Amino acid sequence: MNDILLETIEGLERDLTVRLIAAAPLACCSPDAVVEHVLAESILTGFDRIPVRDGEQVVGVLLREELDAGTTAREAMTPLSDSLLISADAPVSTVIELLVAGSYRLMVDGGHITGIVTRSDLLKLPVRTYAFTLITHLEMVMARVVHSRWGDGEGWLNVLSPGRRRKVRQKQEDLARSDDDLPLLELTDFCDKRDLTRKALRLTRMFTREMGQIEDLRDKLAHAGDYARDGSGLQEFVTRLRLAEEWTHYLGKHLASAGGSPETGQANG
Repeated sequence: MNDILLETIEGLERDLTVRLIAAAPLACCSPDAVVEHVLAESILTGFDRIPVRDGEQVVGVLLREELDAGTTAREAMTPLSDSLLISADAPVSTVIELLVAGSYRLMVDGGHITGIVTRSDLLKLPVRTYAFTLITHLEMVMARVVHSRWGDGEGWLNVLSPGRRRKVRQKQEDLARSDDDLPLLELTDFCDKRDLTRKALRLTRMFTREMGQIEDLRDKLAHAGDYARDGSGLQEFVTRLRLAEEWTHYLGKHLASAGGSPETGQANG
């Protein structure tokens, strides 16, 4: 699968880093500050994770939901530890996984803690771009499976329901009026490629169900939907990304073993 899209994904892994999504510079409080005063600071309003800085060093983090009025930041903070840190150069794919277990990481850049990344930062464009590209790769691999089964002809069209066939033909007619000419398979939607791939490889209903979950995530990514603000949403997001990667790998192995020829495959389950 050494194609331009795979190279793009590898480039995204390299270039879309934590530095691009972290909140920086840090808005901090001092360790001797009284918690109720910290919470009243206008500059800290809206922050649920507040780093505590002692001189030039960050020494801990206040978690807003765990604070009691009357205590000091030093008494209430979660002390700094290696488990709370992440490099500014780490790929966003790494921090996605880490934020399932914890709600934040402090970003280290040039030997200093300079920013913080939280679950809400996973809604930013670099993460959306990375996730959407993974799903686009899966869709293109499914198109290759369809082509390996039916070739350059339009035999696959009869596998679709009458309603789906009409939609594909309508797209073809609309493009013809604007003098655009694309292969018919490129006019299919994600759900069409899903159904054709299942038919081509005789896959179970699990494939259809999991593709539906992946397509739902793709729609949220494309339409600026909220998918990762809380723990359960983030876990679902990660699970669906993993499904996209696993099915891309499975279908890619099929294509490699088939050498471009049809082959029956069956996913686990």
